Amino acid sequence: MSARLSVTAITSVETMLNAATATISGGVLDTRDFRMTGGAADVRMEGTVDLAQETQDLHVRVVPE
Repeated sequence: MSARLSVTAITSVETMLNAATATISGGVLDTRDFRMTGGAADVRMEGTVDLAQETQDLHVRVVPE
């Protein structure tokens, strides 16, 4: 079983999730285009999260504002 998620423009007072798509298959979430902009930094992320094993293999880039 697999699922595809797509999120755009979720905002709060200080943080905006600009865009993200992800697939979940076999308990593993995979994203290649997570982007979040906040008052302190711009964050981009790609990689996998194994939900059952509680492990991550992520490449995260944080650029301070």
